Amino acid sequence: MRDVSRATAVASLGFVGDNVIDGDGAEAWSLEDFVNSLRALDRSPATVRAYRGDVARFVVWARKRGISGPRAVT
Repeated sequence: MRDVSRATAVASLGFVGDNVIDGDGAEAWSLEDFVNSLRALDRSPATVRAYRGDVARFVVWARKRGISGPRAVT
């Protein structure tokens, strides 16, 4: 079920590779950097998958509320 939620979240965003692109094409949400930081900390593959899905769902939530990127989160 969780994979379906992630797929829905990913499909609803403008992704280029693992980076989410905002409306005018500027990279706003970089999932790849986040995932790489988890891997650098030697987190388990299951943790990386889970956190990546959580962040993807958060991005969907934030964009629906007009939040364009991490810097706009308060």
